[in-house]
Amino acid sequence: MCIVINRRHIIVASLVVVLAVAIFLNWKFSQPNNMVASANASTNLGDAVGVDTQNVSGISTDFFAEARLSRSQVQDEAEETLKTVTSNSAATDAERAQAFTECVCLINDGSASIVVKPKTDNSLSANDVAQIDDIVISETKFSANNIKIISEN
Repeated sequence: MCIVINRRHIIVASLVVVLAVAIFLNWKFSQPNNMVASANASTNLGDAVGVDTQNVSGISTDFFAEARLSRSQVQDEAEETLKTVTSNSAATDAERAQAFTECVCLINDGSASIVVKPKTDNSLSANDVAQIDDIVISETKFSANNIKIISEN
């Protein structure tokens, strides 16, 4: 008995092998992960979970106390600096009496935004803008590109 293997038999056999491999891989990857299945079996989403507050409360109290102390120290330093600048005898009355009624400076991440309300109804002059720029650059060491001056009329 002589078995003749022709081209058609080889193609059919290779397709059967590929189909068997595809079925095996589908079965292997469609099964849920054992770790995830066991975790889901023991806990349900939305269930209350107990938290140990013994250690956390001691740390948070110290943190808030330190934050309050730091904030008050910064405020005291700013107040002292303001007093020294306003009481500086070298500054003349003309320098103290600015052309602005109100000014607010916001400093965030290396940039400064200054909102200025001039005494007159006019907008800020180029000289005023240059003066404000010089003050902010000398105090903060920011570049002129990071300073934004806004006139509030």
